[in-house]
Amino acid sequence: MLVNHTDTLIRACVDGGGITGQSIDLVARHLNSGELRRVLAPWITGRNTLYAALPSRKFIPKRTSALLDFLTEYTRAAIRKTDVKDN
Repeated sequence: MLVNHTDTLIRACVDGGGITGQSIDLVARHLNSGELRRVLAPWITGRNTLYAALPSRKFIPKRTSALLDFLTEYTRAAIRKTDVKDN
């Protein structure tokens, strides 16, 4: 199956259409509910990376530093929140 919409692909897998490699935060709900199960648990498809493009590291405004700190903590909390129980 070739799709360009992640939700469609996940729905197809939930409905028994095969396996997929997806970011854990996208499928954690389905894994925790038992709708999906990990079949290649030690294998990781890739990692998402968040970049902040700044003109310079010198003289970063406080509001920019605050935003970067917030995004860092928010992302770490989201990762902790999506920890999936082993089935």
